[in-house]
Amino acid sequence: MSTPEKIMKKEYEVNGKKIVVENGTISVNGNLVTGLVYPHQIRDIKDAPKSTRDNIAKNKLDMTGKVYVDCRTGLTIDREIAEEAARQTVEINTAKDPKNIIEGYAELQAAYTDVARYYRDLEKSYDTSISLEPIKIKPEELEKQYPVAAAYIKAKIYNEADNYAKSTAGKKAMERIIKGENYETVITEMEAEWKAVAISAVINN
Repeated sequence: MSTPEKIMKKEYEVNGKKIVVENGTISVNGNLVTGLVYPHQIRDIKDAPKSTRDNIAKNKLDMTGKVYVDCRTGLTIDREIAEEAARQTVEINTAKDPKNIIEGYAELQAAYTDVARYYRDLEKSYDTSISLEPIKIKPEELEKQYPVAAAYIKAKIYNEADNYAKSTAGKKAMERIIKGENYETVITEMEAEWKAVAISAVINN
């Protein structure tokens, strides 16, 4: 399940400037001008902020083939370049999506969701006459079939904790599992890390 990081890079020469699109980011003459570009950030010039449109009109800039990228600094750039950055970003995120690289993840997540649905319906049934649809498949069965997916979801639950240290431990574990590290080792170390923090907090109080 190991997923070695893929470096995507494409270079352009525009009006004497070297523009590099690398792993979804855009740099101009070696300076990073925007982080990851997502498809929804790309707008036609007519949909750019008024200040940008006013500046274009004032300086009589030729916007043929260009788009506005809605980022922190705002950016007008060739559509081809913006779309290449967005394409790279989508590819990167797809490669990190557990549904695409962890066997059984989607099935196990669906099983957990179905169990939650069942208990919500059960609670409602106390006050109504609704008939309960049984749980389709027990998560325990899938956990045995897909242990890596189960480990990833456990790390995800840690990551969603309100406690910063616990959330951080979970995030690191998720990233390590995605990279293909041994899930048992990762979970053991995640739990040990959180246990050490919890014990330290008790002692210091």
